[in-house]
Amino acid sequence: GWEPETAVKVLGELARFDIEFCEQPVAAGKPERMRFVRERSKIPVFADESCRIPSDVAMLAGCVDGIVIKLVKCGGIREAMAMIHIARALGMRIMIGCMIESSILATAGALLTPLVDYADLDGPLLVTDDPYEGVAFDGAQLRLADEPGLGVRLRAAAPT
Repeated sequence: GWEPETAVKVLGELARFDIEFCEQPVAAGKPERMRFVRERSKIPVFADESCRIPSDVAMLAGCVDGIVIKLVKCGGIREAMAMIHIARALGMRIMIGCMIESSILATAGALLTPLVDYADLDGPLLVTDDPYEGVAFDGAQLRLADEPGLGVRLRAAAPT
């Protein structure tokens, strides 16, 4: 992350490009630095590394416009749901995101997309030999399997 003053300057220069939001422009752990940027930027500010678990969300109220939820960071669907409810109660926008991970976690995240504003679940595209089949990608669209539960299954082994 940038220093707060640098973040404000860079975001000011980028504002002409109609950017949707900036994710974690400053280092995590100091909400007042996020507030400094948010108050001086036309580009909305979202917390990512600063927002790992439900108790982090309330501490960011007024400091950011939204949060990024990653199932691998927060502990799963139940914790993500708590974060969604807290963020909505505080008027925040939400993105469901992921790390570089298999289809299992990305598929679980995809099930939460009706509850959030943005989705960035491309992690399985970055995994070589993902052992699971779940969410499928059709261009920029995610397609869920038409099967029970997550609809994820072990990928059939290639014949040797």
